[in-house]
Amino acid sequence: MDVAQNPLDSDTVKKIVEAALLASDRPLSVEELTGLFREPSGDLAGQQSPMEGESSLAPGDRPNRQMIKAALAALEQDCE
Repeated sequence: MDVAQNPLDSDTVKKIVEAALLASDRPLSVEELTGLFREPSGDLAGQQSPMEGESSLAPGDRPNRQMIKAALAALEQDCE
C-alpha cells in the first residue's frame, strides 16, 4: 500500500493517537482525538496555510470514531 495514496492507514492513526495520549496531561475523549485530524482553521487572514510538506486531508481521509476506537483498543492490547 502506498502511503501517499492513503496517508492515514490504521497503523498511522494508532501512532498519532498514542502520541497525543502520551503528550497530554489529561485523558482525551474520542471526539478530541478525532479533532486532531480535522482541517486547520487557517491563518488570521482566513486563508488556509498548511505547513511546509503538510498535505490537506480530504474528508474521506480523516479517521472516523470507529477508527479512533480501534486504535485505542489496539493500544490497550499492546500494553497488556
